[in-house]
Amino acid sequence: MTLSQKSLVTIFIVTAIAALVATSLGQTLRLSQKWDEAFFKTVVLFVSVIVVSKPLWQAPGYWKKIFFILVLHCLLLGSFLWAFIGSDQHLGLYLTAAMILEGSLIVIVLLKGVPDDQLPN
Repeated sequence: MTLSQKSLVTIFIVTAIAALVATSLGQTLRLSQKWDEAFFKTVVLFVSVIVVSKPLWQAPGYWKKIFFILVLHCLLLGSFLWAFIGSDQHLGLYLTAAMILEGSLIVIVLLKGVPDDQLPN
């Protein structure tokens, strides 16, 4: 799956808009630092994955997989933050690195089981 410059610009713009919306919503809801950071990075992660995987939108089960992965992500991240992280702690680079790894794994899961004739060139 190669991405053209136009595709990369589209991914950047859509993700930037999502980041702005997530930031505004986090401030409006007055989330604590850890929940605001987790909310922001979850929105950016899933918007990026969905935009990058646009060629797979028509694949059978794609949206069910995304929904299941999002619910699992929220349950695991929420449980971890609730149990182990104080309300004023910054997760910073660790959460960013985890999200990059998770994004790669999500794309792999989304590609698994898709017939070759439905994959982009």
